[in-house]
Amino acid sequence: MSKDAGLQRFIQLRPVGVMAWVIQREILNEDLDVVLDENRQRQYQRQMLFSQLAITMADVVMKTESSPHQAYRTYQEALAVSTARFYEKLKKVETSVSEAMVRSSYDKSKELQDALGFIPGEPIRGYRARLIDGNHIQKTEKRLTELRGIASAALPGTVVATYELGRGLFDRADLLENAHAQEWSVLDRVLDTMPSVKLNGADGVMND
Repeated sequence: MSKDAGLQRFIQLRPVGVMAWVIQREILNEDLDVVLDENRQRQYQRQMLFSQLAITMADVVMKTESSPHQAYRTYQEALAVSTARFYEKLKKVETSVSEAMVRSSYDKSKELQDALGFIPGEPIRGYRARLIDGNHIQKTEKRLTELRGIASAALPGTVVATYELGRGLFDRADLLENAHAQEWSVLDRVLDTMPSVKLNGADGVMND
């Protein structure tokens, strides 16, 4: 069976899965290397590019790979680094880079929607409504053995995400390394990114 024939078979049997894979590859590409360069503080890329790391971990998130180690084995040739180096890079991804990656993914997804003629919905007429919610990043059994059975063990962190209802997309995520920080502590940051308008002669915020 040729490569094209195999692809056509997947398109026929699993069209949504193929579409998700294509969109993922459109969003996760070499542009992420620019995102890293523009938002990094200490992180750098040399032999292994940040975009390669993102593509590898995307397969874990999408559950096409069962673990980071399995994904590393799949992409080992392209990554061209040792297992130890791969995990070192993975654990040193800065929160500022991860936050910027969400914004970049939103911008690209929005462009794709616009190109397809998608018209965003208006849950509240005249407004682009958003939901803001926080959640503790899930604990896993990958923690230190001594801490796995302790309910009060340190939490990995907290994410406060903003979801645009009309488009069905997350447009930003604020990552808090202090898992016990209150969600409202990032509201000023979120509001600063929304356009200011005049409401009855007073300053206000509207999701344009």
